[in-house]
Amino acid sequence: HGAVDRVLGGAPGDVKDVLQTLFLKLMEADARRLRSFQGRSKLSTWLVAVARREALDFLARKGRSAPAPAPIEQMVAESAGDPGTAVDSAQESKRVRSALDRLPPRDSLLLQLVCVDGASYEEAARILSAPVNSISPWLHRAKDRLKTLLAEKRCTDAEASSLQ
Repeated sequence: HGAVDRVLGGAPGDVKDVLQTLFLKLMEADARRLRSFQGRSKLSTWLVAVARREALDFLARKGRSAPAPAPIEQMVAESAGDPGTAVDSAQESKRVRSALDRLPPRDSLLLQLVCVDGASYEEAARILSAPVNSISPWLHRAKDRLKTLLAEKRCTDAEASSLQ
């Protein structure tokens, strides 16, 4: 429930719809999808990943994008070395969400798993079907890509402001 709620940004009716759809999908065809769990991670970790994907699919069908979770916004502000950044401002949140939307799906999922959900590298590796020793460099590159996208957006915004 929590994973779906975070992806959908707290829309209770939508959360309930996604969870019902997910339950039906897990149980259809004699629970084929549920039986696809291979035990390479904890069942709860696997269910969170499946639920998150279902919530993202729901948003895509509705033509909406997922709101960026506050912990990632905070991580970006801290890693940028600017503690005075007002990450709770609507403009900054929108900028971070836009950058997250432009990341490759694996980067976005990896940031969510490790930085927001607190998954271990082992759990993230199982969910992504990757070697554990790949997670650290992928995570580092995902953070760098996010910082680059945010810096590009800042430059673009500054250039637009100076032209006005």
